[in-house]
Amino acid sequence: MKKIFLDTNIALEILLERKNKPVCIEYLQNIDGIFCLSSLSVHIIYYVSFKHLSKKSQIFEYLDQFKILDLSSADYEVAKKIIKDSDFEDVLQIACALRHGCQNFITLDQKLKKTYSSLLDIDLIGMQS
Repeated sequence: MKKIFLDTNIALEILLERKNKPVCIEYLQNIDGIFCLSSLSVHIIYYVSFKHLSKKSQIFEYLDQFKILDLSSADYEVAKKIIKDSDFEDVLQIACALRHGCQNFITLDQKLKKTYSSLLDIDLIGMQS
């Protein structure tokens, strides 16, 4: 089964029930595969969500739905070589997805897609205004 890497913004949009949650859910429901997050995303999601959700268990139950991919020093080394802008978090996520053999990377970030689509198949979910 193919691995689908979710950018942190997708996971946060759904968990925190932000305005683009319906678009994200609809898009993901039409994809077959294993949805993956990096350990970097897990950290960010927990940190941001803890302020908004009343129970830690809500965050962990949500995260447990995904395959969590480790972030390694190899990803750091690759990211240093392929970085094209100032957003090092984006390029670490790309490097992690590449190393783990993810076939798709899904994001809400137009700049990320434009910058790194030559390295990986990146799907941009259309954002509602």
